[in-house]
Amino acid sequence: IRSLRVPYQLVQTIALREIRHLLSADGFVVAALDTSVYGLLPVPLGAQ
Repeated sequence: IRSLRVPYQLVQTIALREIRHLLSADGFVVAALDTSVYGLLPVPLGAQ
């Protein structure tokens, strides 16, 4: 996941294997695996 837009100037990489579905909308990503669902969204640097 890479977000270089202000105010989210952090670059972070997350490796997910065997993704079945990937959806991106309104600045967030939903990734569905065989037995899990991940929601990834940008947050301010101070919140991490």
